[in-house]
Amino acid sequence: MSKGTRNRQKIIAAAWELYADRGIDNVRTEDVANACGLSASAINYHFRTKTQLLQAALRHSLDIIAGARDLHDPADPVAALRHFARIHAGVDDKVRRVWSIWIQSWARAAADEHTRLNLTAVYTEWLDMITGVILAGQRRGTIRMGNTVLMVKSLSIFIDGLGVARSTRQMAVTDDEALRMLEDYLVAHILTPVGT
Repeated sequence: MSKGTRNRQKIIAAAWELYADRGIDNVRTEDVANACGLSASAINYHFRTKTQLLQAALRHSLDIIAGARDLHDPADPVAALRHFARIHAGVDDKVRRVWSIWIQSWARAAADEHTRLNLTAVYTEWLDMITGVILAGQRRGTIRMGNTVLMVKSLSIFIDGLGVARSTRQMAVTDDEALRMLEDYLVAHILTPVGT
């Protein structure tokens, strides 16, 4: 890996953490430079605008999600979905940061077209990963057949709602309750019914 690529990855990781912990609007280029040990000019060389760096941070969140949940070509799609559900049920620091970036980006996208376009591009990749898991399960007969697009959208909306509620602590949902809700949702709407 080249020095430029390593520096770019350091910048993205530092910005991702700062955006999640302090808030996107509260992070300056100098803050990112200090956090990753590079100069502000090095940050500006790799990312000419804050929007470019935010888009890279969103993609970094997507990489974390994909890596943590084995969503790229899962050997066992049902196990991948259940693992995915378990991770969302308990919000550890890394997952909390992922949610923080997404929530802030959704809020910005409501009023800013450029942010909306960037978020849509990254979110489409997320939906494509989930679609791959659902299709793999349908081919194996472990995930019910039906309107795959609608199934993916409804699952994503359910997970997003739970993730927002848990990460913002606006609704008291215990880990056990979250696990139960996610498993119930999968059984009721996604998994092939037992005995069919």
